[in-house]
Amino acid sequence: MVMRARLTLNWDPAAKIRDLPQAMGKAMEAAGRSWHTDVVPGHFEPGAAGRYNYQQRHRLYMIRKAKEKGHQKPLVWSGNMKAMVEGLVNFAVRGVNTVRCKVRMQGPRYLYQYRADLKQPDKSAEITRMTPAELDTVRRQVDENITAWMRQRTAPRVVEG
Repeated sequence: MVMRARLTLNWDPAAKIRDLPQAMGKAMEAAGRSWHTDVVPGHFEPGAAGRYNYQQRHRLYMIRKAKEKGHQKPLVWSGNMKAMVEGLVNFAVRGVNTVRCKVRMQGPRYLYQYRADLKQPDKSAEITRMTPAELDTVRRQVDENITAWMRQRTAPRVVEG
């Protein structure tokens, strides 16, 4: 998932522009962490297939899943993938002019194994989809975090002498 944002600099003009990449990096990492804890778990809840526009699963698969597992949760068969994706995660922030935060989650091998010619679902793409409202929330978090960090850097300091 790629998120593009336009920054409007609305803090003290005395702020040093050289601090901006660091502020952007911290804001992007915070947004990545928030996305992983708030948005990703929603992909495994009932109703997520419609909300995130998942590819329709085969009818026989759904019948077998209901009989064997007793549920119809999307992207969940045994729960292993859900546990792995929600568990161990790495955040890598890179860049100076263009700051990127890469959220690297672990998942089972079959998460990336699919064949489009057999109409198999791309589960990794389904897990990383966001609704427009979620995307707006993440963008707002990035903006608020950058602004707060830059204001903190430019806050007046009292020096007693």
